[in-house]
Formats: sequence, C-alpha cells, structure tokens
Amino acid sequence: ILRKFNSAIVGASRGEGLYNTELNVAVSGRTSLDLPRQALDLIDRIRNRLDKGRLLNDWKLVTIFIGTNDIGKLRCIEK
Repeated sequence: ILRKFNSAIVGASRGEGLYNTELNVAVSGRTSLDLPRQALDLIDRIRNRLDKGRLLNDWKLVTIFIGTNDIGKLRCIEK
C-alpha cells in the first residue's frame, strides 16, 4: 500500500537471505533482548543503502514487532 503513494520506496524485503531482506533485520527466534543489536544492524544497512542526501532528508518508517518469542519464554509458577 505504501508504494501506491510513493513508488520510490526502498528497503522492503523481497524474500529470504541477506541480499533479499534489504532493510529487514529481523532474526527468527530472537527476543526483545536482541533489539539493540538489530537496531545497530539496521543503522549500518541504512547508511550503506542510502546516499547522504536521502539519509538526511527522506522520511523513514521503522516497524518493530516483539512479543511472541518473549511470551514463549515465560513460565507460570504457582505459589
């Protein structure tokens, strides 16, 4: 839907593997504890992908999905 409003959008995943994931730094099985590392990876990818003009002037949209793997690690403890 975003491409309908701007066909020049970059960074969307086109499949699996480092080359196809573009600016998607999600790693299957990770938890919220890994978010700082993923943020640093994203910054590196953005800097390598965008020229300085686009880096400074273009809007960025970052979506973060967390929870499922964190919830899966919780345990109920009866008292």
